[in-house]
Amino acid sequence: MANKKNNPLKIVLGTCRVSYVHIKEPAAFEDSDPKYSVTFLIPKDSPDVERIRAAIRSAYEANQEGLFKGKPLSSPKLWNPLRDGSEVLEEFPERKEYEGCYFVKAASKTQPKAFDTDKQEILDLDEVYSGCYCRGV
Repeated sequence: MANKKNNPLKIVLGTCRVSYVHIKEPAAFEDSDPKYSVTFLIPKDSPDVERIRAAIRSAYEANQEGLFKGKPLSSPKLWNPLRDGSEVLEEFPERKEYEGCYFVKAASKTQPKAFDTDKQEILDLDEVYSGCYCRGV
């Protein structure tokens, strides 16, 4: 069994701002299946950025020939989960919170749990909202 502490694909994000929080009820976009989701806004100078890039490289190396069919990691046909906030600002200039950030969207069909700084489960999920600062796993 793999040691969870050494799993290169598991990232615990430092504190960062969240946007588009849908953890109380799942949301569906453009006729997709409803999912719970949150977008993490990560400052470009955060040490989390390199750890996320390393996890992406690890996932790619483990699946290069199978899932990714030998395409290079730089291929525009491969979707990169770490996106530049500048892309959002080009289309939506009013979303100033994306300025100077990368972003990662986390989504799941199962409802995530939320915990406070004392590691107590947050039962009222209205306490976690777009604009607040959170950590993510």
